[in-house]
Amino acid sequence: MTTIEIEYKFPSSEFFGELTRVANQSMADKTLGFAILKLGIEVISPKSVKRYVIEFDGYEINFLGEVAEFDLASVEAYVTGQQSSYMDMFKDIQENSMATGPQTFNALTMAGFPLNVQGADQVATDKVFRFAESIQNYLDSAHLLGTIGEM
Repeated sequence: MTTIEIEYKFPSSEFFGELTRVANQSMADKTLGFAILKLGIEVISPKSVKRYVIEFDGYEINFLGEVAEFDLASVEAYVTGQQSSYMDMFKDIQENSMATGPQTFNALTMAGFPLNVQGADQVATDKVFRFAESIQNYLDSAHLLGTIGEM
């Protein structure tokens, strides 16, 4: 029997939808941690800017889809950066089953470079850092996906 490996294109709604599904399934034992946050993820490439909304709702995660712009009344904060920075993180996650060292969400966002957290106010951006471990656990679920390729 031949196993077919699926390639998920990043960034895409299919990628975030599947990441959310496997994260909810793999973290059913509550390893995610309790978090309440509507987080935008903005991915900038030479060809486009893609924006996605992820909702952390207690112990559940919901993918709310792709949006043209972020509405800071409904998305508390968002993370923005180059596609290559996200891809480096996902490559590290797939190689190590989790992000390591300088490829962790915390390390990538702490100095505002290469990923930058933005929000309507300091309270909104602080929530991203307060829930960074839950966000990292969500992103680390990418090791359960097939190959991640660039769009």
